[in-house]
Amino acid sequence: KGAYFICNDQNIGILTRRTFPLSSDEILIPMAPDLRCFLPDRTNRLSALHQPQIRNAIWKLARKKQNCLVKETFSSKFEKTRRNEYQRFLKKGGSVKSVADCSSDELTHIFIELFRSRFGNTSSCYPADNLANFFSQLHHLLFGHILYIEGIPCAFDIVLKSESQMNVYFDVSNGAIKNEFRPLSPGSILMWLNINRARHYCQERQKKLLFSIGILKPEWEYKRMWSTPYFTGKSIC
Repeated sequence: KGAYFICNDQNIGILTRRTFPLSSDEILIPMAPDLRCFLPDRTNRLSALHQPQIRNAIWKLARKKQNCLVKETFSSKFEKTRRNEYQRFLKKGGSVKSVADCSSDELTHIFIELFRSRFGNTSSCYPADNLANFFSQLHHLLFGHILYIEGIPCAFDIVLKSESQMNVYFDVSNGAIKNEFRPLSPGSILMWLNINRARHYCQERQKKLLFSIGILKPEWEYKRMWSTPYFTGKSIC
């Protein structure tokens, strides 16, 4: 039961997140802030931002799914730690490049290489053709950086940006790092750089920042360091 989108007349929507780097952690509907309504469909992934708006939804009772939105501010100690990590990274030959400056083929090659380094044979990467098509078609929505050590890619998070008149939503759908550089904390540095860049982007445009790093699972407790988990809502109809 239910509905899903299709692509090129092929019924791939329901499985798209398995073959393309897309997330389905929460649903954020383009609604006016003062609108109050009933949602005429069922879902259990409503964004917590809709809690005051959608009347036929529950947000706490028997809810398990939680989506992580980056905190508005971090402690001075946290910020200092990240700056020190970044300076150590640069001294070890680290450099930073914007994803906007990379071609679709470059992004595909980098992500596959880092994904295999991170997961080995424990998880299958997306098909190369799908990744190339994804990066090509959605290049204008990509956001953030890629980290390098002496010219070798070491960390890349796929961040998609969606913008409205009031908000900018950033979604980290997947990411990968080169295992041999883990002692330099490239994943943490990359997250910090991407969040800071997103903040500046929103401040310049006087828009609200919404930065999702995905669902919370027991094995992903590190996300609490960066974010606040919110229960997603379930609509009843």
